[in-house]
Amino acid sequence: MINQKRIEKAQRYLAAEELDFLVIDDPLSLFYLTGVWVSFGKLCLSPHKVKMFVDQRYFEAVRKKGVCEVGLFSEKVLADFLQNVQHEAPIKIGFNSQKLSYAGYYKFVQFLEKIKPQIFKLIPLDEPLKDMRLVKSPSEITAAKKSAALNWQGFRYMCSLLKEGITEEALALEYEIFCRRNGAQKLAFDPIICFG
Repeated sequence: MINQKRIEKAQRYLAAEELDFLVIDDPLSLFYLTGVWVSFGKLCLSPHKVKMFVDQRYFEAVRKKGVCEVGLFSEKVLADFLQNVQHEAPIKIGFNSQKLSYAGYYKFVQFLEKIKPQIFKLIPLDEPLKDMRLVKSPSEITAAKKSAALNWQGFRYMCSLLKEGITEEALALEYEIFCRRNGAQKLAFDPIICFG
């Protein structure tokens, strides 16, 4: 399973960086590692354990995917998870410094201080999955080719709809409907359609 291999590769990255944990919480990275789209979630990786914390909306989808253990998110549950892993202090937790706001960082520091003051050390990482995501697997290459073909078909379809009086918004909606009807699960970004 491709997602399991990605998680194992991320765990090897942890060992190479001498980290005890890596916390991933941006939706794109969560999808890359688990294959499940979530708007909220935290994936905690240690070199030997993986658990994803989500709210009720995503619990079943993550559980069914079977890539990692899943739990409902609460500060208490996350604290229990971090406390039950035996490590020598300081416990080094890596996070994506490109995705975490200062307010989020400060909240995370306060949360860790409530668990065990001064036992955790946060390590900022610049896009920790970047190198992993640069090298595409054969299935990713196939998916990219399929996506490019669908986008070209969508472009040609949009050209056939051009007429006086149609709006950019209407075409954007038609494009999204076309893509979804023809196999797209999700668009990478909102369609950009401009006249003039």
